[in-house]
Formats: sequence, structure tokens, C-alpha cells
Amino acid sequence: MNKRVNSAIEELIQTLRSEQSNDGSWRYCFESGPMTDAYTIILLRSLENDQEEWLIQQLVKRLLHKQEKNGAWKLYHDEKEGNLSATVEAYFALLYSGYVERQSENMQLAKAFILKQGGLTKTSNFTKIILALTGQIPWPKHLQLPIELILLPRTSPINFYDLVGYTRVHFAAMLISSNLNFKLKTSRTPDLSEMVLERFPNDTPFDSEETRFIVSTVKDEIKKLLELPKRLRDSAFKKAERFIIERIEPNGLLFSYVSSTIYMVFAFLALV
Repeated sequence: MNKRVNSAIEELIQTLRSEQSNDGSWRYCFESGPMTDAYTIILLRSLENDQEEWLIQQLVKRLLHKQEKNGAWKLYHDEKEGNLSATVEAYFALLYSGYVERQSENMQLAKAFILKQGGLTKTSNFTKIILALTGQIPWPKHLQLPIELILLPRTSPINFYDLVGYTRVHFAAMLISSNLNFKLKTSRTPDLSEMVLERFPNDTPFDSEETRFIVSTVKDEIKKLLELPKRLRDSAFKKAERFIIERIEPNGLLFSYVSSTIYMVFAFLALV
């Protein structure tokens, strides 16, 4: 048994060695369901960029190709029925593209799946952010932590650098947009209000003890900072913006993630 395990480990080691690039890195195709395609369509349509019609058409084709027979989209191939958040993102993007009719059979199946799974209220935080940015839902309270959080020193019980690197770049952009309550709607933006089956807890107290503790701790630490409230808030926005700019790659991506790059674009629009 040990011989077989050791042999398998050695085989994996050799595979990794053979796939390493000359600069020491490994490069693999990364897929996370339909999110990248969907977010790209949503961003281009939000910016009203009609010069990218060919790209949008190709993304629409790929999204439609990935749709399951029951109308859903999956994050992972072994998900039994489908994924609510992935389906909402793909459905929204296809409607926004203008190339798919709301009443088409496949879109009706997608809608039925979304409603069966609980609607927009039940989606993940990532999906809620893109929905809030495009005016489909109000910004959820638990995603509106004070922007001053970014100013807290590393000695604070909770601080910005407690988050791992890829989370920080997403979070910095989200903090900007959520604190400015930013949303961007155009004449083409679809209306998904019929998929809100429950009232979003946007004007109610934080609903979990853990969230209440985090928010309370952050606010207590912010009070210890010496600057005046208005100046403090301005400093926080500037630091968040600078944090993002310093992490833009030569190819324009933020920390090499499409999702964080899209959040960044919305954040910069919020700051205008």
C-alpha cells in the first residue's frame, strides 16, 4: 500500500515539475462557472460600450452552451441540480446582452429554477454585490462596513490585513462602492424585481451575533483614530483608491482577477 502511495506522490511531483514555466510559476486554465462571462457582459452593458458587440455575442453563445436542461447553470460539474448564484448571474447577463428574449423557453426554465431556490435574497455575497452595483437590490447592511476600516492599524483586533490578498482587493473596491451607496443603471438594465421573494434586510439590525460583533469592534477601533470624522472618511477613500491602483497589473487587471477588476471599475465610477 505504501509503495503505491509513494509511487502516486512521485508521479504527481514529476507532473508538477514538467508543467512549471521558466519563470518559476505554474499557469493553468481557471474556470469558476459562468461568472467571468456573465460579469463581463454586465460591465460592458453598464458602460454602454457598443464597440464590443462581437465579444458580447461570443460570451452569450458560451453562456447558452453551458446552461443545463433544467434551465440552471452550475459552478461545478457534479452539482446535482444547479447553482442559484451562477444561474442568477447568467440569467441577468443574458437579459442585459439584448440577444436573448425573456420569454424564451430556456430563460423561463432559468427563472423557474431561481424562484424555486428562493430568489435573489438567497444568492451569495458576490452575486449580491453585482446586483447592488446594478441597482437590482439595495446594498445589504452586512456589506456596508465603514470605509474607515481600511485605516485601522495592524495592531487592532480586526483590521483590513486580516483578510488574505485576493479578498483584500475585492473588499477594497466593494468598500468604496457600498459606502457611497453606488449603483449604475442604464436604459438597457433588466428589472429583476420579480425575483425578490423576501424583503432584503437592508434597514434591519445585523442578523447574526458574529456580524454584530465584527461591526461593533470595527466601530470601536475607528473611534480611537485621531482625525476628525469628515477628514477621516476622506482619508479612508483615498487609501482604498491608492491600495487598488498600486495592485493593477500591466495588463489592466486588478491582482489578476476579472471579478476584482470589474468591482474596481464600478468603484472608480463611484468616486467620480
